[in-house]
Amino acid sequence: MTDEKNNSKVVNPHDKVFREIYSNKENARSLLADKLPDNVLKLVDLNTLEISKDSFIEKELADYYSDILYRVDLTGGSQGFIYVLFEHKSYYDKFVHLQVLEYMVKIWRLYIKQHKESPDSLP
Repeated sequence: MTDEKNNSKVVNPHDKVFREIYSNKENARSLLADKLPDNVLKLVDLNTLEISKDSFIEKELADYYSDILYRVDLTGGSQGFIYVLFEHKSYYDKFVHLQVLEYMVKIWRLYIKQHKESPDSLP
């Protein structure tokens, strides 16, 4: 695939399409409203959806994964995050839960770093 503007090869076209589509709040809201379970949708206010950070994926894995982190208000008045990870796995990964946990830790560490005072709890 080439970029028609400068005839250069487009690297990671799937990632560029994913980011273009889901960086738009309306597209992201539509995706989440369609894919999140009803019990989760009752807890979040999708009207407050904001992109928090666009990727937590290691550079060497960026050819295979795409992700976006959204900040959202919860119905109880606190904040939460919705992390969307698009990944094609061509094999069974029995440790995928560990991979997701690593992303969660990165998100929480960023949250702590961004708040000058130590937060009482994590979103």
